[in-house]
Amino acid sequence: MNQIFAGLRRSISRVRQPLTRHPKAINSVVSDLFFWRQTNDYQTYFELTCLPALFDDFNNGSFAATLIFFNIDGAQIAETTFYFSAHERKTLNLSELIPKSSGSLGTFSVFHSPVTTTVSSLGSCLVDRGYVSYRYKGSSVRSYTHGNFDAIARFEDHSLELLGSSSIRRRQFNVQLAFQPGTIYEALLVNPTSSKQAIRSTLFDVHGKVVISDIVKLKPRACGIFRYVPSDYGQRLVLVSHLVMARPIIFSLKNDCLDVFHA
Repeated sequence: MNQIFAGLRRSISRVRQPLTRHPKAINSVVSDLFFWRQTNDYQTYFELTCLPALFDDFNNGSFAATLIFFNIDGAQIAETTFYFSAHERKTLNLSELIPKSSGSLGTFSVFHSPVTTTVSSLGSCLVDRGYVSYRYKGSSVRSYTHGNFDAIARFEDHSLELLGSSSIRRRQFNVQLAFQPGTIYEALLVNPTSSKQAIRSTLFDVHGKVVISDIVKLKPRACGIFRYVPSDYGQRLVLVSHLVMARPIIFSLKNDCLDVFHA
């Protein structure tokens, strides 16, 4: 009987559940849901690059990128468009673009135009999964991380579609990091699906004993944060949810030195 159930679980796990779905229209543009943070200690920057000019010859025409900002609950709070020339790059201080009353954490996406014929002819979409950087307490050095996955699409009528996938069964994501005492860790997660998601976060010690466990429920486009201060060496983090891949962005802070990375 156990073999039958094991075989059934394997069959279910093989059901096609892609990390992200294709947008419903080929002429859409796609972006990650990047994290922004704005507090007295944190400032967020984005490296805006002219992506369409990398694929098609537009005779050095005008290019645009629209940034859409969401708060921690996934509600849209701001939108702004930048215009630039081919192969130009801008470093944007997002703290100057996000309304001050928006809280300390949220997400944003970057959508480029015009649509490139080279990319669309291949049945694909132009995607921005570029680099976000974070400054902590006015440091002269910023910590960079790139986008996680294709999370959200924007269409010609400016409507949005979330592209993340959820599984019919719970999935376990083992964060590839041995937590160390003396360091503050924050795991940031976003819900890129069109349905509400619950994510359980559990920190285990080296013997597999639960140190702390918490759960966050995220609306579509919403984000959440888990904070840990390990008490011993070798503690590890496990995330359980219906998301196909609940991969977090980790903020690591030790002696006022910030590091941001995927794990």
